[in-house]
Amino acid sequence: NLTITGGNLGTGSGTFGAGVYSYADLTMTNCTVTGNTGGGGIQNFKNLVLQGCTISNNTATGSSKAGGIGNSAMGSWNVSLTMTDCVVENNTCSNGNSGGIYNGVKGTLTMARTTIRNNGNSGLGGGMYLSTYATTTLTDHCAVYGNSPDNIRCAYDATYSADSTCTIGSAPNTSATAFSGYSGDTEPQPRSIVGDTDVAEVKTALANPKSGLYGVIEQALAADLGKTVPEKSASLSDMAATLYDANTFEDVALTSADLSVEYTASWPENVRYYALFARADGSGYELADRGVQFEIKAGQSLPDGVTPPDFYVPGEGLMTWKNIVTDGGSYDLNPTAGVVTFRVCSVRAAESVGDKGGGGCNTAGNAGFAPVALLCALPLCAFARLKDSIRK
Repeated sequence: NLTITGGNLGTGSGTFGAGVYSYADLTMTNCTVTGNTGGGGIQNFKNLVLQGCTISNNTATGSSKAGGIGNSAMGSWNVSLTMTDCVVENNTCSNGNSGGIYNGVKGTLTMARTTIRNNGNSGLGGGMYLSTYATTTLTDHCAVYGNSPDNIRCAYDATYSADSTCTIGSAPNTSATAFSGYSGDTEPQPRSIVGDTDVAEVKTALANPKSGLYGVIEQALAADLGKTVPEKSASLSDMAATLYDANTFEDVALTSADLSVEYTASWPENVRYYALFARADGSGYELADRGVQFEIKAGQSLPDGVTPPDFYVPGEGLMTWKNIVTDGGSYDLNPTAGVVTFRVCSVRAAESVGDKGGGGCNTAGNAGFAPVALLCALPLCAFARLKDSIRK
């Protein structure tokens, strides 16, 4: 029943936990951490349990990890954060990892009946940033929404799952894809690269269970389906991963340093869709970090007031996420400042069990689960009015 407020660590580097800075096992019950500046609300370096707590209106600057809560391992020990019936809201971070919560490398974050809302970050990870090898589990009506620029950002090799009672985001994009950060009145237009050599290499890699790309997709699918390691081995041993489409977007003029590419896809129970971006160094394609905007699981009803996309089939899951193409970054194939060129392949990955005979948005009678559409026609990577180009 404490209120912790007024902590101020200034704007210097290495400022962590202006309200609470803990190297110990700590339990906080019915506490409020609010109005702390410079280092965010809480920095946890060991094992923190929050029950019925509110973390609000804290700010972080410099190299702080999060405006609300940082959960970071130090040394060789593990770090964990367990939250029940908590609210993390209206926290901000500049030049850090997350506005709301940062789950650091090898960190474990478990949440139940917890809301992460209206937090902001000047970079990625508006609501939550889940770092490499971090494990994050949301259960029992958790909600993550209204955060900027994204709700959840998952780094490579992060493990994230949310059960069917949880809601990520307040509304999906109503089209399959959308751009922001481009110059001009019309969205960038794609050119098909399905027959190109580098795309053929992607198709070959997806058909080879021993390839690195297959392994990355398999790992992402297991995490998206909430599979444990034994379940993954049993059910994904014959994962079907196939190329759905491939396009290039050339010489897109920017209004800022980043081009945001937002995708919306329907999620049948055992299928997911992924966007692979070509690396600027010519070393192939990779699965980019996703900033989740909206997510519901298969079998979960849409929240009240949500308008689904035209292609949505009731009872299927739905996800909207953002990928970022930075001017001069790892996916920009054009060295000229102020414009980006990028190549992207869409991939359909299916678990080896479950219904493969139909279920929403079929493009071919024998195709099993068909994609909502990533990269299929215009105007972006799934680009078309799906009700015209996908639904039959």
